[in-house]
Amino acid sequence: MKILVLMEIETYGGPARNLLETLGLLRDRVAFVIVTFLRGAQTTSDFIEQARAQGFPVRVLRERFRYDPRVIGALGALIRREAPDILQVHNTKSRLYAW
Repeated sequence: MKILVLMEIETYGGPARNLLETLGLLRDRVAFVIVTFLRGAQTTSDFIEQARAQGFPVRVLRERFRYDPRVIGALGALIRREAPDILQVHNTKSRLYAW
């Protein structure tokens, strides 16, 4: 089973820490791909660095600005390419884009 996890967060703490700890417990049974967002000239975030350090594949959707509508098409292409069994969403933007 493959789960695509959408998480819009930059910092590593609270929900991000909880997510990565949970994924770590399940990694031998389920394949995970984490999708997150970066805006403007950002090249990484604490969350991305922690996820990669723990061995999780991370895909980044680039935004020009908050709620950039171009991201919806990029997310659709990513979902088709990754072909997950489950799409897990967190936060408002992720729910909107997944819808």
